[in-house]
Amino acid sequence: MARYYLQEMPDMSGKGKRKVYPKIQINRQIEMEELVERIQDRSGVYRPGVVNGILMTLADALVDYLSLGYNVKVKGLGNFSLSLEFTDEKSNEMENGDSKMNYRHVSVKDINLKSDKELVKRIKERTSLERCMSEVNKLEPETFPRNVRLQRALAFIDKHGSISLYQYCRINQMSRSSASRELNLFCQDPESGIIGNGNAPHKTWVRDRSSNG
Repeated sequence: MARYYLQEMPDMSGKGKRKVYPKIQINRQIEMEELVERIQDRSGVYRPGVVNGILMTLADALVDYLSLGYNVKVKGLGNFSLSLEFTDEKSNEMENGDSKMNYRHVSVKDINLKSDKELVKRIKERTSLERCMSEVNKLEPETFPRNVRLQRALAFIDKHGSISLYQYCRINQMSRSSASRELNLFCQDPESGIIGNGNAPHKTWVRDRSSNG
């Protein structure tokens, strides 16, 4: 079962209106090896090496076609296309109604994926949702960037041996819900240098001595 929480968005209009949206609670990221194993288990035919080769070849084919300006439709997944952006310092506004602009430097920004309607329908039918927290999570302006928050936590751990959820909230000026999700994400990233120790409500976070962090 998938879990979700309610996220309050900041009042950008300044009219005091509070808008709330449901957001999925990410369990963890599925890496290539696990995806290959799932495909192999479902097919029962192809060896993991074959599945991995097909997925990598699909990625290469997307690069081939998208880089030439094509859109690519993969049945069951969706349509892939390029998103572009200006990468110079010039203004995006037209001057004097002239439709011609001076030379601009343009680069690839991202890849767009418009999901196949049948894929969305299948996921919608399969997914059961439950709310993972009673309170509404308020999106707060970040006092520190995420990488700085991580380094502040590691410095605290080096000095005190461990860090609690309350201490992480205090040093990084975050809500408990946001801090808890971020610490869980750090634990899932072997490069973060942080692992959990113990169970709630007495859980702490310590240095992962098996990593290079």
